[in-house]
Amino acid sequence: MYYEPMTTPTAQLQEAVNNAGTFFQDLYLEYINDYLTITNFALDKRITEKQARQQVEIGRKIHNQRTGK
Repeated sequence: MYYEPMTTPTAQLQEAVNNAGTFFQDLYLEYINDYLTITNFALDKRITEKQARQQVEIGRKIHNQRTGK
């Protein structure tokens, strides 16, 4: 019988961080590819412009780090 190896709390935490990073990177890429203004992005996401700017900036930093830019 095969059992999945148990993941450590550290591995689980790293996976959660990676997933969050991917979420913000995807938001950034969606903004870059699909929107002309942060206002329209915020309206579509039903968040404030300040939140939209913050999320896009986080995603930009993650994207640049992951792609070496």
